[in-house]
Amino acid sequence: MPRGTQRTVHLSYTLPPGTWSASQPYQLLVQKQPGTLSLPLTLTVVAPTGSTLTATGAGQATWTSDLLVDRPFEAQVNRAAAEAR
Repeated sequence: MPRGTQRTVHLSYTLPPGTWSASQPYQLLVQKQPGTLSLPLTLTVVAPTGSTLTATGAGQATWTSDLLVDRPFEAQVNRAAAEAR
């Protein structure tokens, strides 16, 4: 990319089955890269089908921040009644 230009990058990652746990929140650390400025960051976490996230009571949550420093994120999933058994 030419110096001074900007691009938006969208990444999508599906966690392996069994990653979500009712007793253990999912944690993600997005790390600032040395020498970079305060880059904007938007993170959306989508719960497994039929489940919700504690933070929103919905199937997904979105955080907006920047990468001035490393940013930790945490999402607690509430499994659907049929899956929780």
